Amino acid sequence: MWIRCVIVILALITRLDGQPADGKLMRGSESDLTAVYETGMKYFRGGGLRIDHNKAFEHFRQAAEGGLPEAQAELALLYRSNGLFDFLNAADYQQATTWAERALQDGLREKANAGTPSAQYELGQLYLSGLGIAKDDAKAREWYERAAANGNCDAKRALGFIYLSGRGVEKSVVTAKKYFEEAASANLASAQLFLAAIYSGGDGIPKDYTKAAEWFRQAADQGDPSAQDALGVRYEKGQGVPQSFAKAAEYYQQAADRGFRLGIGHLARLYEEGNGVPKDRAKAAELYSKLATQKHPQGEKDLKQPNATGGSTTIPLRPPP
Repeated sequence: MWIRCVIVILALITRLDGQPADGKLMRGSESDLTAVYETGMKYFRGGGLRIDHNKAFEHFRQAAEGGLPEAQAELALLYRSNGLFDFLNAADYQQATTWAERALQDGLREKANAGTPSAQYELGQLYLSGLGIAKDDAKAREWYERAAANGNCDAKRALGFIYLSGRGVEKSVVTAKKYFEEAASANLASAQLFLAAIYSGGDGIPKDYTKAAEWFRQAADQGDPSAQDALGVRYEKGQGVPQSFAKAAEYYQQAADRGFRLGIGHLARLYEEGNGVPKDRAKAAELYSKLATQKHPQGEKDLKQPNATGGSTTIPLRPPP
């Protein structure tokens, strides 16, 4: 389900060929590389900069090639992602493993043991994903807790996910909500998205579409494409906001402009049906074709994406007849 998906984490550089630097790293001072990594985090999940996943990719990869283990761990998680974003259309598990192993070789664990919050968080991420290390939910939670105690808001968001999904702990939506609220107060769009999903689903707390729409809006205003798409769904269905196909189309367009697959599919459907936009089957076919030509683990099959309410949305990867 959507609320069980870890928000994909990104990384980058000046070179987009997906290959590590074969040992020829752009070394800089650790403080400089850390600043690049932290800027990448802000571009990826909000919290000071408008979200721009391509810029996040550039910053993460630059810091990773410079030898910063935290950024290398982020890069590993990016290559493991399912291709929702335009700069990486399919998972590359070989690259994911390579970068995870490099993060550990370059001292991620040592930095975590020394008390660096970002390293503690990233080590937790590797334990949760099983990249470069034996998967261990309990150890992931332990490192998240240590990072959160040191003020790392990404770790608080991660702990929210742990309790929401029941990964190695008894599931508790109430505890998850507490962690998400702490992270959302730092303007982390991913935490805002999880809060919106909790209020949409009503699992453990009363369903409240108005609050859900507000949290989606806060994340969407930061430029998060998944939030833009989800807010479009709220406007299309009239859940927590006045029903408006035109507003739905506006937000779907924003998400589609960022290469977000669900946004492209939803926008194509509106053009096919003529809701909120002039009916234009040629435009719909163009958008469906864009989905069909993107590389994706599901190939040419219809794309079933988890949605913000915990169900799934089927997007046909073919033009309408």
